[in-house]
Amino acid sequence: MKSAMMLASVTLSLFIWPVSLKRIPVMISHFQHVCPSAPPQSDPPAPSDDRLPVERGRAGGAPVRTRGLAPFVAASADLRRLLALGVDVSGWDRRPGIPQLVLRLQWERDMAPRIRFLHDAGVPSDRLAAFITRNPLIFKERLDDLQVRVNYLEAKRFTREQISSVLSRDPFWLMFSTARIDRRLGLYAGLFGLRATELRQLAAKCPDLITSNVQHVKDSLFTIKEEFGFERAELKQILLGKPKVFMLSRWALQDRLQYLHNEMGLTHELIAESPNVLTYRSWRVRQRHLMLNMLRRDQYDRSRPGYVSLDRLVGTTDEEFCRDVAQVPVASYNEFLKTL
Repeated sequence: MKSAMMLASVTLSLFIWPVSLKRIPVMISHFQHVCPSAPPQSDPPAPSDDRLPVERGRAGGAPVRTRGLAPFVAASADLRRLLALGVDVSGWDRRPGIPQLVLRLQWERDMAPRIRFLHDAGVPSDRLAAFITRNPLIFKERLDDLQVRVNYLEAKRFTREQISSVLSRDPFWLMFSTARIDRRLGLYAGLFGLRATELRQLAAKCPDLITSNVQHVKDSLFTIKEEFGFERAELKQILLGKPKVFMLSRWALQDRLQYLHNEMGLTHELIAESPNVLTYRSWRVRQRHLMLNMLRRDQYDRSRPGYVSLDRLVGTTDEEFCRDVAQVPVASYNEFLKTL
């Protein structure tokens, strides 16, 4: 009984606190050690669910199929290897099917070849753990399919650095077929009038926009274009400057544009030049704008004296805003906020 309790303690400590293991340097030589350089073999079929590890009921009755990984950490060398690489498996229990998938995997057959592939494709060694943490489903993708998807990017003249950025920023990109990615890129090119170089720039800067829900992006586009009257050139400027604006909800966009355009009187041109302002909540913009308005410093026209950029309005700490923009003590700003 005592030994069982000690084993459970070790298991839970490994499972619940994987963060400390992330401090282990994940260098190339380390990956060569844990992922031998032997060429990967073709993918054999995965074992059936009948071969999943099982736990016995408390009364020693029929086996009960587990849904968690914690009981298997101490007994599984493969799981310990993932933890040692810095992978955080603590959230996988909450994702349907992931524990079952992981427990069917084998290091030499499934994990190591794909980790080598990701690194060779451009994912830096210090980003591999985060990649696998977010998308363990990569282990079920065929290596030939993964290679075809990287080849597609090369054929579309993505640079090595751009490919690295795409794969590192969006671990789910490689789950999309080349045909699907091609349709998505064509859609964005058509919606925003993007040239090939701009399309590559967009994909490298915000690849998760390309793989996100298309209807959501279309709804955001409708709000900015049809409801607030932005021109196509301004839409393109916003997209390339701050792509994540088009991943905001329609409600958030309506609320923020309503205040910026209708309350503050900012022109479409000003907003398009500083699209980062759209990523901040309206209350933050409102608080600082009203402070500047009280001080007669709310001047956002760059052609006039006392110009305040929108990035400095919202993209600074309270200390920086008070010192460099409002030019008042932080205490005075805090007192003003109490009046709102």
